[in-house]
Amino acid sequence: MKNNTSIKDRIKTLRKALKLSQGNFGKRIYVSQSLLAEIESGKRKINNRTIQLIVSEYKINKDWILTGNGDMFSAPPPDIKKEQLLEIFNELDCMLQDYLLLQSRELLKIQKKKIKK
Repeated sequence: MKNNTSIKDRIKTLRKALKLSQGNFGKRIYVSQSLLAEIESGKRKINNRTIQLIVSEYKINKDWILTGNGDMFSAPPPDIKKEQLLEIFNELDCMLQDYLLLQSRELLKIQKKKIKK
């Protein structure tokens, strides 16, 4: 059975499922926020290259993005927050990485104490 949503609607649905702004979603597929807004609004058509980038970057089922059939994700959805944290961590110098690890361990201790209460 054919899904009645359009590709522009599925892109917006995907972006919202990933909890990403247009800017952050577009950045990962080399598309500006303004171009993504035009695609989502239907003012511009999406090209095959951008579709392929979405499929590979976000592990999307290509049939779903093109037709609406099947599951949205071809693999478990990417953990965007974890990926963003790792990108930031990798850009820090060694001293700041150590500091971030120490602070993270302390936050985990606080969380565990709250759970026990």
